[in-house]
Amino acid sequence: MQKNTSLASQIASAFAVEGSVVGCTPVGSGHINVTYKVVFESGGVRTPYILQQIHTGAFKNPIGLMKNVRLVTEHIRRKNTAMGRDPQRSGLVVIPTRTGEDLYFDHASGCWRMYNYITGASSFDEIDSAERFRRAGGAFGEFAMLLSDLPGEILSETIPDFHNTAKRYEAFLSAVEEDRFSRAASALSEIEFLKNRCSEMPILVNLAGSGELPVRVTHNDTKLNNVLFDDVTGETVCVVDLDTVMPGLSLYDFGDSIRYGANTAAED
Repeated sequence: MQKNTSLASQIASAFAVEGSVVGCTPVGSGHINVTYKVVFESGGVRTPYILQQIHTGAFKNPIGLMKNVRLVTEHIRRKNTAMGRDPQRSGLVVIPTRTGEDLYFDHASGCWRMYNYITGASSFDEIDSAERFRRAGGAFGEFAMLLSDLPGEILSETIPDFHNTAKRYEAFLSAVEEDRFSRAASALSEIEFLKNRCSEMPILVNLAGSGELPVRVTHNDTKLNNVLFDDVTGETVCVVDLDTVMPGLSLYDFGDSIRYGANTAAED
């Protein structure tokens, strides 16, 4: 999706925010949704918000997705408030539209949503130290803890079989067979490595199916850049990008974080 600040500025006015838009800039490095920082001014006070255009090609049920996000963010906000934390800084807050909806539908450009903007915090695309990675792991661990008493079955799957390793392996074999871009010959050792471990692919899925592993509310995209860090202290502030929060296994989140942390290539 193309970035369009003029369109985003117009869309922003559909949300229940006081004042008028005085600034709009693209932010973030995500590969899916398009994100903007939109600044409203009211009574001489300027307040920033996050506005996102949701990629409905990747997320085909945006209503179900936002129902998940609403349930998760409100649950986390209640927990953080009880612990004396600032609810506007310790988690995302969904800003409704002027008609009280979580999404704004535009006929031409699709689905939009708005969140609070967390000031004095930044995300990082690359792991610059073991300490930063440790803190990110702590943030995702706390995220899981805060949601440990939220029943996973009340959430919908925003991307069905997202971490179903058995089906991922089947898709991999099909891709190798098709070899659409004639690259299989240059990756024979990697292909053989995976084929030799085919029996390992369904282990977690089978354990979940038998009830030996509990289904929980999981983030499912535990990359470093989905954690905000305080600009002054370097401590974690909160976990963001909740589009793939859905029923899953804790080991999915652990495995995905290690995949990202141990990878020396670009995310794409």
